[in-house]
Amino acid sequence: MPLTSEQLLESINLKGQTFETEQDFVKAFQEKFAPVDAPISEEKKQKIIGGLLGTIETTFKRELKEFGLEPTIDKSKPLQDNVSEWMQTLRTTKNAEIEELKQKSGDGGDAKIKALESEVEKFKNKFHEEKNLRTSAIAEWEQKEQELNGRVKNVKRDFLVTKEREKAIKWKSGITDIEKVGFESLFNNKYNPDIDENDNLIITDKKGNQIPNPKKAGQFLSFAEVLEMEGVANKVWEVNPHAAKNQSQPPRSVAPSNEPASSGGRKIAKPMF
Repeated sequence: MPLTSEQLLESINLKGQTFETEQDFVKAFQEKFAPVDAPISEEKKQKIIGGLLGTIETTFKRELKEFGLEPTIDKSKPLQDNVSEWMQTLRTTKNAEIEELKQKSGDGGDAKIKALESEVEKFKNKFHEEKNLRTSAIAEWEQKEQELNGRVKNVKRDFLVTKEREKAIKWKSGITDIEKVGFESLFNNKYNPDIDENDNLIITDKKGNQIPNPKKAGQFLSFAEVLEMEGVANKVWEVNPHAAKNQSQPPRSVAPSNEPASSGGRKIAKPMF
C-alpha cells in the first residue's frame, strides 16, 4: 500500500509539521536536503578538495623527511607545483650523492649506489600511490553525491504522489479492498510517476513517455487526470450523480396539438403570440 503523508514526513524528519502549499513543503525539505539539481557550490568543492590535498601534503612532508629533506610549502602555488619542486630537489640531492659515490667507487660503492637508487624509486612509488588515492577519493565522493541526489529525488517524488493521490482519489461507493488493490496494481504496472527539472510531478508510461492530452494538442495529462481516466475506465471511480441522473431520465413527451392537421398530415404550428 502507498505511504501515508504522516509516514512520509516521519521518514524525512518532518514529523508533526503541516504545510499549506507544496512550496512550503519544498522550502522545509530543502533546508534539510539539497535540491536534486542543485549545483555544487565552489565553497563546498574547495572544502572537500582542500581536505584531501591537506592530507596528501602532510604525507609528502613526512615521506620527504625520511630522505633527509625539510620541504617548504608555498601556499600561493598549487600543491602539484610544490610537489614538482620537492621532487626536483630530491632528484638533485640524490643524484649528487650517487655521482659522488660513483667517483669514489670504493668498497661497497655499488651497493650504496643501488641503495640510493632504491630510495629514489621508493619515493616515486609513494608519489604515485598518493596521487591515485586522491583520484579515488574524489571519484568516490562524486558517486556518493549522485546516490544522495537520487534518494532526495525519490523522497520528493513520493511525497508529491501521496499528496496528489489523497486529493484525486474518488473511489465509487461500496468499493472493496480487493478492487482497490487490483486497480493500484494495474495503475503501477502501466505508469511511472516522476518529477521534472522544476520539481513538478509528472507521469509517464513504462517507456518514459508522457501521456498526451487528447483534448489539448501539444499538452500532457497530469497525474490526477491519468488516475481519473484509468479509474473511470476500470469502473472503480465515483460517477457524477447528476450526469448519471440526467442520462437515466427518459425524454420528455410532447403533448399532441389540438390544431387540425393539413392534408399532408403535418401539424400546423401554433402562433407564439
